[in-house]
Amino acid sequence: MHDGYLFTLGICGTTAADHPALFVLNTMLTALPPVKRAAYLGPVLPLDQRGQLYDALIEPIVCDMRDAELLLIVTPVSAVALPARLAALLDHVVPLASDGMLRDKVVALVMIAPDTVPAATTALVRLQDFCVAAGMQIAGQRYFTASAVTQPPAVAAVIALAQQAYIQARQRIPDVLPQM
Repeated sequence: MHDGYLFTLGICGTTAADHPALFVLNTMLTALPPVKRAAYLGPVLPLDQRGQLYDALIEPIVCDMRDAELLLIVTPVSAVALPARLAALLDHVVPLASDGMLRDKVVALVMIAPDTVPAATTALVRLQDFCVAAGMQIAGQRYFTASAVTQPPAVAAVIALAQQAYIQARQRIPDVLPQM
């Protein structure tokens, strides 16, 4: 049974204070009504007792992805790769995707690249391909350079993207509260 509220999960591919991805995700989340949660995946991966990489956030985020109806994914991208922790999250979510647990979830994608990286990147394609293979509905995607993403036109575009994705997710659950 649905609790009546649209669960929005924001996933950020970095926690670096000097990267605009944090600003963008927070701007998108602020433009939407609750209920929402954010997961910030920083560059540091802790080690377990055996010296192996261990990310304690992965499992809770996987559980949230199972329950969320709307996902906002904002991440830095390079020409070749997603941030390591976001890539690891996608790897961990493959079983959910294979079991159809992500099917019909609405997702909005925002990729932020250094000014020198062309728009057609391997990282961008990997994220898109994952969403399509999982059966997620991509409400929209935006690609910005780091220098442009905090400018007023880009801020307006990411707010519009978040609101468009929210409306699309609400159409799947018409009685969801609150109204926008």
